[in-house]
Amino acid sequence: MSSSLTSVLADPGRLAALHQTNLLDTPAEAVFDRLVRMAARVLATPIAVMSLIDQDRQFFKASFGMPEAWVSARQTPVSQSMCQYVLAAGEPLVIRDARLDPLGSDNPFMSELGALAYLGIPLVLSSGHVLGSFCVADRRPRDWTGEHVASLTDLAAMVIDEVELRMDLDAHELADAALAQHNQHLWGALEAVPDAVVISTTNADRQGPRIVHANRAFCELTGYGPEELIGSSLRIVQCPEAADSVYEAINAQLASGLPWTSETVSYRKDGTEYVARWQIAPLPDAGGRITHWVSTQQDVAPRRRLEQRLADVEAGFQALLERVPAVVYTISPEPPNPFTYISPQIEALLGVRASDHRVGERFAVEDVLPGRDRLVETGTNAVPRGECGGQVLHPVDDSDGVVVH
Repeated sequence: MSSSLTSVLADPGRLAALHQTNLLDTPAEAVFDRLVRMAARVLATPIAVMSLIDQDRQFFKASFGMPEAWVSARQTPVSQSMCQYVLAAGEPLVIRDARLDPLGSDNPFMSELGALAYLGIPLVLSSGHVLGSFCVADRRPRDWTGEHVASLTDLAAMVIDEVELRMDLDAHELADAALAQHNQHLWGALEAVPDAVVISTTNADRQGPRIVHANRAFCELTGYGPEELIGSSLRIVQCPEAADSVYEAINAQLASGLPWTSETVSYRKDGTEYVARWQIAPLPDAGGRITHWVSTQQDVAPRRRLEQRLADVEAGFQALLERVPAVVYTISPEPPNPFTYISPQIEALLGVRASDHRVGERFAVEDVLPGRDRLVETGTNAVPRGECGGQVLHPVDDSDGVVVH
């Protein structure tokens, strides 16, 4: 075997293309069997073969007129093939009489078939890689004409069309499978999100945007099942009279590339109301055109209940402080250390009202507390260490500067 043939056989790109056809070691198929029968009939030969050439063997994907042993084995070593020479040349191989041709005179393929004439056409993908050959053989010498070569070339092209169509379909199936897996991961991630999430179209008609996906949290929040939501209008959780101007405002906001955020009254399936905080972001396609919206929705009632509880606790604590028969105050640790709270008892002590001084203004420690530097230093240095402040005794001036305590 010549070095050039060995190089062609072992070419990684060619072998990769061959294996991507997914035809090696596969059962006989009607479409290819039909084509080899057609070749034998059109060219009036007793033998026709579709052969795929691997690195060290030829595989008969389809054959007509072959001995039973070869039909069962469906392969031979590449060294015994005639198709190896078609592969090496990359063009039609025409042999009138193998007894008089150096390539066919001692070739096992020809001798075991009892064949003398051979005509082989390379099976060439659009990428330029040669898969093998589409050939016919006769047991008598043949003067192959240009018409014969053209007819077999057309049939070989039909083989390649079928092969490449399958490869395209396989590629699409792989892409679809990858996309399906990607979508499964995406939907799985959305299902794990605690917030209600819904993906919708951007329709601006009277029905409004249509829902294409809603996660479990959205279903639990609204009381609707996925089958009720998919394909329905996003207005299913809004009042029927929701103004078209709202969607126009959303479209305008999202078109600028900014998310839209608002709180609206929404409705569950059972008709109960809840206040929802919506955040809607655009989902553009590969060309940058916004085709969908992704919306998150939160029921703000739990947050508002918590805020009210905190406000109640703060009000109760302040009411408690104001009943303490002493001046209670807090100061900021940041210079100039203004008061952040002063209880009303300061009026009885100093003759000034806490309400006359807004929190945070320059009604500071230095205004009423001599020795303030030590006090502030002691208090502010204790806070970062997590220590509780002790009792600090200091003189206090009244509004006229007279020391009263």
